[in-house]
Formats: sequence, C-alpha cells, structure tokens
Amino acid sequence: MEPVTTTIVAAIALGASQGLKDTAAQAVKDSWAALKKLIQDRYQDNEDVTDALDYVRKKPEAEARQQMLANALKDAGAAHDQELAERSEELLTAVEKNSPELAASIGMDIKILKAARLDVSKVLAAQGGTGVKIGTAEIEGTASFSNIGGSSPKQ
Repeated sequence: MEPVTTTIVAAIALGASQGLKDTAAQAVKDSWAALKKLIQDRYQDNEDVTDALDYVRKKPEAEARQQMLANALKDAGAAHDQELAERSEELLTAVEKNSPELAASIGMDIKILKAARLDVSKVLAAQGGTGVKIGTAEIEGTASFSNIGGSSPKQ
C-alpha cells in the first residue's frame, strides 16, 4: 500500500472500531463521521469502495477486509486524494489527542511489501504489542519510520 492509502485505511479501521462507541471522545466521533461521509459522497458511484468500506465497518480488525478496502481505494485513485488524506490524518490526530488508548489497538502488520519508498509514522501498539511488523519487504528507495511506539502501561 502507498503511505497515503495506509493512513486512510488505518483511520477507517480505527474510526469504525471505536468512533461510535460511547467511550470515544466527541472529537473522535466527529472526525470519524466526517471521514466516512467524505468517502461515501466522493466514491458513491464506485461500488468496490463503498462495499469495502461497509465490510470494514462491520469487522474493522480483519486484515483481509482492510486490504480489500486498500485495493479498492488504490484502484479509485484515493492515494492522490488530498482531502481524504487530510481527513484521515485529522481522525488519527483526534484519537491520539483525545483517546490515545484507542490508537493502541491499531498497529501495522504487513505480510509482503513492495514499494519505491516507505514512510510510516504515528503508529501505536498495545503494551507489549508490535507497532510495525513487516514479513518481507522490497523497498527500492528510502524507508522512514517516526513516532512508532506502544501505549503506557495501565495502572
């Protein structure tokens, strides 16, 4: 996945898993609703995207569903959709600021990666978990990781 698509899918999975729960902060709920509406409005004529979005919303932790959504977004050209990238970042920032414990449930587990360049940032994993796990990688250029970590221990 391109870095933009990775961010979008991570935000969608996180929003779908937590954005509608009573315990989520209002800023997280609002950011999730805005991202979901943008995708539904912008890609309403693309059944691959809308179906994959609904599929991820039903079981956001399922990697196969996330990958299906990533492929649909990639095919739709979402990696070049600046507004979609911005809304995704807004949701991730809202989670990090208002509900950091929610971000801990989403990490990255990439089985096979082939890319010209890799930029990964703002990835948290549950205490004792893995922030980024890559099975096989083929990166032609540079790889950059920042703000990768785990949550603080629960007291």
